[in-house]
Amino acid sequence: MVGKERNFWNLDLPGHGLSDHKSFDSPHVMVDYMFYVKEMVDHIMTKTGAKKVSLIGHSMGSGVASAFASVFPELVSDLVMIEGIGPLGRPSSDIGKHIRQNVEKRVSGNPLLAGGRERMYKDIDEAVKVRMRSASLAPGDQYISEESARLIVERALKEGESGGVYFAHDKRLQWPSAQYFTEEQVRELLGGIECRTLIIKAEDGWPNPNEEFARGRMEAFKEGLLEVKVVKEGSHHCHMDERSRVEVGKGIIEWLEGVDGRMK
Repeated sequence: MVGKERNFWNLDLPGHGLSDHKSFDSPHVMVDYMFYVKEMVDHIMTKTGAKKVSLIGHSMGSGVASAFASVFPELVSDLVMIEGIGPLGRPSSDIGKHIRQNVEKRVSGNPLLAGGRERMYKDIDEAVKVRMRSASLAPGDQYISEESARLIVERALKEGESGGVYFAHDKRLQWPSAQYFTEEQVRELLGGIECRTLIIKAEDGWPNPNEEFARGRMEAFKEGLLEVKVVKEGSHHCHMDERSRVEVGKGIIEWLEGVDGRMK
């Protein structure tokens, strides 16, 4: 720890980690996640007396954190986005397609109609291999170490009644959303952020769709608020993998304390 002591709070959004699943008639949409972040922030402020909080998010979490920082700027002092530059955006012309895909998936995935079953694995070792393989199938040159995958999987598994294990996350998280922001809306949100912001990008991380995408989003920030640091030894899970996690963690702490980090 560098400088003054800090308390870190971790939020499992509904359907993630150890959190319960939402009811079947309550879909997962980005704007709804900000409600749960607001609940957490209010709780932290009540417990600690803090007036503002620093938000750190990875991937989808960075999208949620950035949107929250824009909507509630008076509550956020610093924002760190790991492997992400704001929420996911989709062309406005695709709105009808996305709504239809979501509705059809909800109908076919309704347990009262479809009678679906969990995919079972014989033990945690098999589940870890599956998690590692799924990372390698992502866009770009992605990977996740066995140690990091095991940390994720240990928190994500439940035991089956007849033996074996299964992933406990809400399967609807993998469905098409009923609501996406347009790219114009995303940039408006990023432009509404009023706190200093750090983006941590892994050299082998999730690739941007094109050069204009990243440039356009970064240019949306108010002047002087944004800093970008690149981790050379790391993939999309650079904050967890052994080769890069110390660099990422120390860089975040030093940045939060106002000291130049060591990431170049």
